[in-house]
Amino acid sequence: MAARTAPLGIPRSRLRVIPGKSRNPARIGVRQLGWLVVAIAMFFALIYSRIFLDRAAFQITNLEGLISEQETRFDELRLQVAQLESPQRIYAEAQRMGMVLPEEARTVSAPMPVPADEIGELASAGKSPLIATVGSR
Repeated sequence: MAARTAPLGIPRSRLRVIPGKSRNPARIGVRQLGWLVVAIAMFFALIYSRIFLDRAAFQITNLEGLISEQETRFDELRLQVAQLESPQRIYAEAQRMGMVLPEEARTVSAPMPVPADEIGELASAGKSPLIATVGSR
């Protein structure tokens, strides 16, 4: 058997244990738990705000697409109105319906109620209230 040697005299430290509460660093206190809850709540609030903003961005994109479609439709309708208002188209349609231009032009006068303050001015100028020419080319 091997002989054992006695431990060397290790000087004792001057540390001593004080009775009372022990502080375990692994334990979470109420204050730390509160801060943890606040941090988690802020994290979820950030995520929710990002989701809300992304949803709004998708809605804006959809609305821009609808606006673009309606602008295209508006332009098509304006073109259609311009084509329908064309004098050449109206003239051709009138001929197709059997309408013709008159042979002679006549002036037609139709009396029209005139305000009292304008009657004197028209009479002194020798004008009638309404004169239209019908059938001129």
